[in-house]
Amino acid sequence: MATLVKHAKLFCRLNTQIYPPKSISESFKSQIKICQRCHLSSQPTVYRKYSQHVNADEGEETVARLTWKLMGAVCLERPPIITTDMSKIEQDYMKMVDELEYEASVLSDHEIQLNKDREQMKQKQQGELDDDDSSNLLTAQDIEDLATEEYNRFKTANKHTEADKTGDMTSSHRKLDENLILFVKKEIGNQSVWMLPQTEHLPGESLCQTAERATMQVGSGANVTFFGNAPIGFYKYKFPNKVKSETGAIGAKVFIFRAKVLKGQFSVLEGAVGQHAWVNKEEMKEYLVPAYLESILRFIR
Repeated sequence: MATLVKHAKLFCRLNTQIYPPKSISESFKSQIKICQRCHLSSQPTVYRKYSQHVNADEGEETVARLTWKLMGAVCLERPPIITTDMSKIEQDYMKMVDELEYEASVLSDHEIQLNKDREQMKQKQQGELDDDDSSNLLTAQDIEDLATEEYNRFKTANKHTEADKTGDMTSSHRKLDENLILFVKKEIGNQSVWMLPQTEHLPGESLCQTAERATMQVGSGANVTFFGNAPIGFYKYKFPNKVKSETGAIGAKVFIFRAKVLKGQFSVLEGAVGQHAWVNKEEMKEYLVPAYLESILRFIR
């Protein structure tokens, strides 16, 4: 019986009646009365320490138990649109492979035709071949000259877009050879912080569905694909005291899911967020607080 009372002391809380009244003898009815009083309380978020149970009749103040809000966030990536520049080691490796392939290669059809044309030209100069035999043929050298002329007329597009020139961070059409991630600026109490798009979890939906809903709340216009139903990152933060009192929550626990824009251009809806920016890995430190940045860099390439 002593063990039973000890456990009742440790685990007695609101909306929980651990032991039925009939399971404890008459000598412990005072303890049962305390449990019943908590059980009948109309404030399910209020907990009492056991020491406060004993003196509850004397009007001791109860202790409020705050909860955490669950959030689903999306790490929305715009992958590189053009080929990235090769590093020095990549350039050296490509040069070595090209040399090895050239040494081990055989003549192509074009090179064979060039040699054949040269041999025919030599025979013409020596009078061994009549001009009428091949005067109307287009030689391999003629084809090569035409291809070179067409290549010289071709001009590659500038990989630096107008957004790069003006420094427009709100456009995803910038830094085409790098991976960009969407961040939005959100008000939390009196503070303005940059973070991934997120929204509060609703009953009946998975956390991945919450992240998908956060994406739709921010923008549209592109084919966005989520990779898996499991989060790739986690972060939690505490609310300012004013927000705590208004929401009754300590803070938010954020589960982050990865998604990519596979087709089209993602457009942020007007009025959906205060500010937004598409930034690469190096630019994140200019926007994010250190603790949040550290959690993001754990899963960013």
